Amino acid sequence: MSKLPKRTQYLVPKGGRFYFRIRIPDELRETFGKKEHSEALGDLNRAQAEVQAARLGAHWQAQFLTERHRLGLAPSPPAPTLEVVRQYRVATLDEVKAVAAQAARGLLHIDEEMRIEGWPRQDDESPDFGSGLPLDVAVREAVSGRHLAGLKERAEEWLSVHGLELAEDEQAQRRALYAWAQVMAKATAGRRQRDLGEAVETPPEPSLPDSIHGGDTALLGPADKPAHVLMLRDVLELWSNKGKRPSAKTIETATRVVGQFEQVCGNPPLVQLTRQHGLKFRDWLLAQGQSPKTAADRLDYVSRLIRFEMHELQRVTVNPWATIRIEGANEAVTVRKAIRPEQMVTLFAAPLFQAYELPKVKTAGRDAAYWLPILGAFTGARVTELAQLLVSDIRKDGGLWCISIMNDQDWQSVKNSASKRVIPMHPELVRLGLPEYADAMRNAGHDRLFPMAPVSALNNAGGPFATWFSKFKIGMGWGPENTFHSFRHTIETILKRKKVYAFDINAYTGHKQTGGDADTTYSHIGPEDLVSLIEAIQHEGLNLPRVFPPDGWAPPTPLPGLLMTKPRGAE
Repeated sequence: MSKLPKRTQYLVPKGGRFYFRIRIPDELRETFGKKEHSEALGDLNRAQAEVQAARLGAHWQAQFLTERHRLGLAPSPPAPTLEVVRQYRVATLDEVKAVAAQAARGLLHIDEEMRIEGWPRQDDESPDFGSGLPLDVAVREAVSGRHLAGLKERAEEWLSVHGLELAEDEQAQRRALYAWAQVMAKATAGRRQRDLGEAVETPPEPSLPDSIHGGDTALLGPADKPAHVLMLRDVLELWSNKGKRPSAKTIETATRVVGQFEQVCGNPPLVQLTRQHGLKFRDWLLAQGQSPKTAADRLDYVSRLIRFEMHELQRVTVNPWATIRIEGANEAVTVRKAIRPEQMVTLFAAPLFQAYELPKVKTAGRDAAYWLPILGAFTGARVTELAQLLVSDIRKDGGLWCISIMNDQDWQSVKNSASKRVIPMHPELVRLGLPEYADAMRNAGHDRLFPMAPVSALNNAGGPFATWFSKFKIGMGWGPENTFHSFRHTIETILKRKKVYAFDINAYTGHKQTGGDADTTYSHIGPEDLVSLIEAIQHEGLNLPRVFPPDGWAPPTPLPGLLMTKPRGAE
């Protein structure tokens, strides 16, 4: 791709066409999953392309500022944007006929898919017109000239997708609706012929006049694009910024899948997407060596975006990938298991736990490498809950040492409201020196208990550490059925074997209570109520020496801001 011209930011000319290109800031590459974003600007001249590049540039800069604000790297989000009122114009008779041909083709295409898949047809039983007439009846009434208004709502719906509307003049409107009815009559007749066993082919997507799909559609945002130019990436943008925004990790995965879709399927408009495209994409995914389950998950990302568009703006009316299946996708994955006593002993026999020999790998988080597995073994807390702890979360209430698990900072997260809890500190953690470690970090000026444990924009504080621990535990003889999360399984198993009250177990581990109001609304217990529970947590054969602080140990020097993992693809 040629260099960006100096006088027009983001605009790239290539081969007589124009492209938009913007560099993703280094600190946001992991969030967006790439170094830069580029897209074709369609059949635009130089002046139009400059305007569109400026609009897209402003849109992406707003996204960057939104993400920086979410990560605590910017003090404010973007200012609210002004709502753009879309302008409609009266459709010419030729435009009405062209859009009607598109609607008729869509009707036969959906009918064909329903017959192939064995789905029931709803049009005849459930009228979807303001006139209350079934489609076939409405078309016959309109062609006869008796009741043209029976098709008005349907025609207006399709025309509005292209920024068009019917004329207000009664005679001009009747002429347009009669033309619409004549085109639709061929489609409804085709359906009846199929009912009788006759072969009726679905016609190819009709070409629209230049007045409809000229360069102006390229200037529209994803929410305003007509169906014939709506791409999967447009829906991805709308879905990524919906009210309940997906997680950064989910958006990153969806963006990667859309890129693969464009590579394999040629990026057709969604109204032209077929089942054959889906089969091609499925076969490509499996050819890359992905497991059936992973391939099915990737395939479902496309279906998820199509369903979103069908439910929200309804420019797409059918999902041709809905029934595509991948054999073996539902086979059971590796089941996580509790850690056996001998496995626990083997893990904690490492020099890391016997002599405080800290690894130098950045993702291990220095002191976090020692404390997090021990905390996991005696609390059963999730890795992110532990890696994001603050110094202030280690505190003494009355005479009882406690651990507070909350999400008070923007970069912290918990699974749900039940996960926020204050639990008593296990005596073994007190003996090993966790309170003294917290004091040392506090005196050194740290807010985080494990300041050298990197924070990932996609996986919060626990993600990078979990990556390191996965390699470490393999070296200690653990198999795929045991991960850091297995500490949680182990605690649950120990407590249930000792007949500990389920309500107390859930309060300690941060699981949702399963009872009625008596458990979820009217029960209020504190860490002092769980002291007998932690006394039940004992690991057979495990004897950890107190090795903190070792000779010469000093807390790390405070760093400005969060220690973020290196963005994917960065140098």
